[in-house]
Amino acid sequence: MRTRIMLFVILVVSINVQAQQPLVPHNANEALETAQEALRQGNYHTADHYADMALKENRTAKQAAEVKIQAMAHLMETPQDSTRYIVALLDLHDHDRPNPIFNKLLMEYFTAPGKETELKQYIHDEIRKYPDSKWNWALNGEVCMKEGNWDKAIASFKHAVSLDSTFVEAIYNIGVCEVSKAVVLHDSIEAKHEKLTPALADSIKNAYQQALASLEKVRSLDPNHKTVDWPKLLLHVYKVLDDPRRKELDESMR
Repeated sequence: MRTRIMLFVILVVSINVQAQQPLVPHNANEALETAQEALRQGNYHTADHYADMALKENRTAKQAAEVKIQAMAHLMETPQDSTRYIVALLDLHDHDRPNPIFNKLLMEYFTAPGKETELKQYIHDEIRKYPDSKWNWALNGEVCMKEGNWDKAIASFKHAVSLDSTFVEAIYNIGVCEVSKAVVLHDSIEAKHEKLTPALADSIKNAYQQALASLEKVRSLDPNHKTVDWPKLLLHVYKVLDDPRRKELDESMR
């Protein structure tokens, strides 16, 4: 009896182990599915390998390119890797400009520390060539944010939103800029030991109210904050404005 139980356990374990082994792709579709799953799991070398297989077939090439470039973004280790990555990404972007994956990767690449000069030149050329691209205006807003030019940043993000009213990242950044304006103004008054005049107080309050409008819009578009992490900033704005909704949000964040 014990022997039969042991054999049964060994059989179950064997079946489970086999089930966990990745299937070897037999065609481009299976290679693409394997690459996509590897990307989701953070297995970037595996994703890159199977994406190369899927790239060989026209019917899977587009999605395979999306997987491969995302894997490449995580596999950069040398300046040469970085150069190969951005050249490939720019080429993909030129052939499929509306693609949100390519646009997001470009934003992440050019807004990384040390890329300021590259970003300025890139965005100048892009806006000149493609003035109706929301991503170009969002990138321009990022540049202005890094320079602390809040009003110009807000104008750029608003332009991006005028091209896409559901552009969550840009709407959120408008809120960030408005809060930053208010904080900088308040801190400068304190640093100079100046009196907070009614006019200055109104300016600070107005900035927070503008931020509130943007963040409430973000909340409605991205209720589960999967696109941007808006709850903390919105809670801060609620507290500053003494908005009663802060209690509900505070409790939901615990």
